[in-house]
Amino acid sequence: MFSKLKEIEKRYEELEHLLSDAAAVNNYGEYQKYAKEHADLAELVETWRQYETTKKEIEDGRGLLKDGDSELRKLAADEVEQLSERLVDLEERLKQLLVPRDPNDDRSVLLEIRAGTG
Repeated sequence: MFSKLKEIEKRYEELEHLLSDAAAVNNYGEYQKYAKEHADLAELVETWRQYETTKKEIEDGRGLLKDGDSELRKLAADEVEQLSERLVDLEERLKQLLVPRDPNDDRSVLLEIRAGTG
């Protein structure tokens, strides 16, 4: 899962570079395709970056648990506990975001309701 997320982040950064390229800006169809793909990946990449940051903060907090005085260790333990809960939430969110989207999600629907047609 994590290797796939790293690949997606790499593609996201590539799209950012392509969107700033003058050649893509001049070609409206290409630019629109890149912009849509960039928008589709934005939430996933942002959540992945939050996950990575939280993971690093937990490692730093665990380092403080080994050093320092008792008050600092207590504060670090509380922070590590909160960050661990956040990490679990972010992991669940990443799993949800990795589920492939239905291609019909972007389409409009026309629903006709008739009275008495059983």
